[in-house]
Amino acid sequence: MEIKVVSYSEKFKQSLFSFTDACFSELGKKFEPEGRHTYYNDIENTFKEFLCMTIDNDQVIGTVALKKLDDNTAELKALYLDRGYRGRGLGKLLIDAIIGEARTSGFKTIVLDSMKQYEEARKLYENEETSYETMRREVMEELNIDIPESNVVWIKYYDSITKPGKRSAFMVANISDHQIENIRFGEEGQGYKMVSFREFLEDKNVIDQMKDRFSDYLNK
Repeated sequence: MEIKVVSYSEKFKQSLFSFTDACFSELGKKFEPEGRHTYYNDIENTFKEFLCMTIDNDQVIGTVALKKLDDNTAELKALYLDRGYRGRGLGKLLIDAIIGEARTSGFKTIVLDSMKQYEEARKLYENEETSYETMRREVMEELNIDIPESNVVWIKYYDSITKPGKRSAFMVANISDHQIENIRFGEEGQGYKMVSFREFLEDKNVIDQMKDRFSDYLNK
């Protein structure tokens, strides 16, 4: 059995539709190529790149795509893998392939869908990110705030609180009043409040390690 990752072409259409229908059913969704999913009939014009993982006789067993958002940013889409082929490292192969396509196309950022079925893709892609890229993505996903790298005023690395043996980055960045007014929570955000430095350091709900790290910034 030969496994390939190739760009989509019309010869894959029938197999792709059957594969996508099965994947949608697994997720409790309905694949509607003549309805809300009509873009599957115009893949070349909808996506910057659409990759199919195939086996013998051009049977599609996996997909992943890039949709251009702007000149620097693409969104990862259509990441699916046949259940029978999971656990073999093929998901990482798809991710590596689409990251390579993104780099070739000149994209600096890939935005990941925050839906739960993309969690494995998120973990794989996070391994490719810099500390700043991870912070920027997380803040955008959970607070709807985009922080340019030029706004980061301080960064220091510490032993990870939750992952022994790993390092984590603590960053301080400037944000504007306009950004604060436009905060919109993602899946994890619950609430926020503006506090003074002293209030933050005296708040019993703030873990000690975070207080220590913030104190390092104040005392730099």
